[in-house]
Amino acid sequence: MRGCPCAARRAGSRHATPLYACRSTHPPAVSPKPVEELAAKGARIAAKLADAVTGADVVVTMLPSTPHVRDVYEGTIFTSARPGTLLVDCSTIDPTYTRAVGAQAAARKLRFVDAPVSGGTGGAEAGTLTFMVGGAPADFEAVKGILQAMGKNIVHCGGVGESWSGRRMTALSR
Repeated sequence: MRGCPCAARRAGSRHATPLYACRSTHPPAVSPKPVEELAAKGARIAAKLADAVTGADVVVTMLPSTPHVRDVYEGTIFTSARPGTLLVDCSTIDPTYTRAVGAQAAARKLRFVDAPVSGGTGGAEAGTLTFMVGGAPADFEAVKGILQAMGKNIVHCGGVGESWSGRRMTALSR
């Protein structure tokens, strides 16, 4: 459950633009407890995910699995984000689907980077995660400061989906 500690660290950073948390209303449902914890730390609770996405310049997601990512991107984010919005998915999911999300985002004139993490819940709480980022260089630079609020090492690995080469190298180095 890295998303909640990461969001809490981000809430206290200089990148503390409005932070929204939203309860999942679609299967597979995510526990409401992390959302409640974030609310206690000052996050705004969006009644619907669309409320959090509409008008945002940057949308960061960190979800448990590919079905969760599919649910929020295809169900809401793609239809609610305005052209030019930078989408950042920090979920550790199937790289084939990550590339598909990137292609769907580009077709909708949305920017997208994938940034899976290494370091576990302890790293999320301590702010020492490593983010392996796949995406355009300009988008990497745009999101780097936001990710630095949540982690220690931010590495650009190439285009969308290439972050997985970084994940493999991290696993091999252990």
